[in-house]
Amino acid sequence: MDLVLITHAFSCWFMAGAIWLVQVLVYPNFRLVSQTEFQTFHKFHMERITWVVAPLMGLELISGIWLAIHYQSSLFIGNFVSVLALWGLTGLVNVPSHETLRFEVETTKTKLIRNNWPRTILWTMRSIFLVWIIRLSIEGVLK
Repeated sequence: MDLVLITHAFSCWFMAGAIWLVQVLVYPNFRLVSQTEFQTFHKFHMERITWVVAPLMGLELISGIWLAIHYQSSLFIGNFVSVLALWGLTGLVNVPSHETLRFEVETTKTKLIRNNWPRTILWTMRSIFLVWIIRLSIEGVLK
């Protein structure tokens, strides 16, 4: 079995778990933090979460590139496009929302939860897709 494929799947599965945790626990908890304490809380969150997700998102990107080039298959090209979509959503939607939290706290907390659903769904769908891809790999269909 392809070690890069396993690495890619692991990084995706980890990120799917992390994004679900953020979606159902972390972001809703933002609403429980008082306005006076929120900036300190949010800064702490951003510093810590970056150490967890940035390496895995980077690993997912690099391994996704390798898989698309190595297999030259529509499955892996589509997979790579979905990785790029996650990077785009993160960089163009979620990171700016976190920046806005410095100024429009209460409104943005709700937007952050709502705007994170596409990433949550996409990582979940990719996780299921990669289980199927690994099954194909084990069966020898992917070469």
